[in-house]
Amino acid sequence: MLYSYKNIVDMFKKLLIKTKRRYAVLTTLALFMIVIWFNIFGFQSQTVIVKAERGTVEEEVLVTGKTRSRQEVDLGFEVGGKISTLNVQIGSPVISGDTLIKLDQSSFRASLRKAEAKLTEALVELESAQGEIENAYQTHSTNVKNAYTKADDAVRNDVDQFFTNSRTSQAMFNPSIEDSGLTYSGGISQTTKSELSWKRVEIEKLLTEWELSQKNLGKGENLSDAYQLAQNNLHTVRDFLDDVALAINSLGSIGFQYDATIQGYKNTVSEARNKVNMALSDMIVSRDKLGSAPKTTSETEYNKVLIEEARVESLRADVSSIEADLAKTVIHSPISGIVTKLEVEKGEIVNSGAILISVISEKELQVEANVSEINIGKLAVGNQVIITLDAFPSETYDGEIFYIDPGETIIDRVPTYKISVKFNDPTKPELRSGLTANLSIVTRKVEEVIKVPLYVVEKQGDKHFVKIKIGNGDNIEKKEIIVGLQGKDGSIEVISGLSEGEEIIADL
Repeated sequence: MLYSYKNIVDMFKKLLIKTKRRYAVLTTLALFMIVIWFNIFGFQSQTVIVKAERGTVEEEVLVTGKTRSRQEVDLGFEVGGKISTLNVQIGSPVISGDTLIKLDQSSFRASLRKAEAKLTEALVELESAQGEIENAYQTHSTNVKNAYTKADDAVRNDVDQFFTNSRTSQAMFNPSIEDSGLTYSGGISQTTKSELSWKRVEIEKLLTEWELSQKNLGKGENLSDAYQLAQNNLHTVRDFLDDVALAINSLGSIGFQYDATIQGYKNTVSEARNKVNMALSDMIVSRDKLGSAPKTTSETEYNKVLIEEARVESLRADVSSIEADLAKTVIHSPISGIVTKLEVEKGEIVNSGAILISVISEKELQVEANVSEINIGKLAVGNQVIITLDAFPSETYDGEIFYIDPGETIIDRVPTYKISVKFNDPTKPELRSGLTANLSIVTRKVEEVIKVPLYVVEKQGDKHFVKIKIGNGDNIEKKEIIVGLQGKDGSIEVISGLSEGEEIIADL
C-alpha cells in the first residue's frame, strides 16, 4: 500500500498531539525516518484541492511544569535553645495558629523575672522622687496592663500545648504523649475533654476582646473600669486554668514510664496559675496603695524625677525586649496545611535562623513552568490554560496565568522565564503538590477569518503564495497572499489575497 505525502503529514500531526512534549525530539526523528522510507519504497505523488474556509485560528504554547502549593512557609527560631515541646511530625495536619515547636523557656523566664524586679525597684525610686500619688497611679496602671499580658502568656504559651486548633472554634483538649508511634492519653474522660474544649473557645474570645480594650489604656480612660474588667477576666482565666490543672493532675503513668513528662506538664500548668494569681495580687495591692496615697505632689526635686523616669522607661524596654524574646521561643503555624519537613527532635539544641519545619497549604495549588525566550513574548497574565496531569491522564483542568517572572532563569545555558498558573477550581481532591503538569496555553485567537492548511502555502523569501484553480479547466495561477496567525491545528490565517470558497491546488 502506497502513502501520499498528505497521509504522512496527517500521521505526523496526530502522533505529535498524542506524544508527550518531552519526547517530541525523538518523535520528530522517527517520523523523519518514516518519510524517507516512504519516499524510497512507496511514495505516491498526489494532487489535492482544498477550499479556503472561514473559521477560528488559535495559537498556543506548550510547556511542562510541576504543581506546588501557592502557600509554602519555612519556619525556624529567631533565638537559639533546647527543644522542649514538639507537637507535630511529617505529614501532620495543622491549623493556622497551632503551636508546632517550643524551646525551653526557663532562662528567658528567669531573665524576665530579674528585669521585672529591677523595674519594680526603679518604680519605688521614682515614687520617692515624684510623689506617691503619681507613682501609685502609674504602678496601678502598669499592673492593670500586665494582667492581660500574663493571662495571655499563661493560656497561649503555657497550656495551649494540651490543645489542638487552640485559637479556633474547633479547639480540642487532647493532652497526650507520643512514644514509638503510640499515643498515650492518660484516661481523661471524654466529658472532661469536651468541657475544656468549649471553655478554651470562650477564653479565646475573652482574650481577643481584652486585647482590643488594652489599646485605650493610658489615654485618659477610667482606670477603675479597666481594673474591674481585668479583675473579672483574671478570675475567668484562673477558673479555666484550675480545670486544666485538675485534668492534668489526673494523668497517670504506666509503671512510672511517663512520670517525668507528666510532671513537666503539671509544672507548666502550675506556673500558668501562679502568673494569673500574681497578676491579681499585684492589681489589688496597687489599687489599695493608690487609694491611700496623698493628694499632693512635691516638685522640689524635678531633675531627680526626670532621671528616675528615664531609668524606669529603660527598664520597661528591657522587660519588653525579654518578653519579645520569650515569644520567639514558640513557633506557631502561620497557615493551615500539612507539615512537609521536620529537621529537629525533642531535646535537640538548635541555633537561631535555621530552617526547622516547613508547612504547605494543600487547598491552593498552582503550576510553575519555565518558558523559553522564544515563546515568552507570546504570553501574558490572564492567558487561559488547559492543564493535564501525568498522574491523571484522562482529566483536564482549566487554569489561568497569574504571574510571569520579569527576570530570566538560565537552564542548560538557555534563558527561560518562570510562569505561575492557578487552577480555576483548586479544590479538586486529587490535586497535590509535586505532580507533572502539561500546559496548553492559548496565546492568541482570531475568529471568523479566512484560513487554509499550512501545507498549501509556499514561502519565497518574505512572501507567501498559493496555487489557485482558474475556471473549470486545468488552468492554475500562482497568487500572493498575506498571512497572519498560525494555528495549533496546522492551519494559517489569510489576511488578504483569498476569498472564502476559493480552491487551492497542492501537490503532495
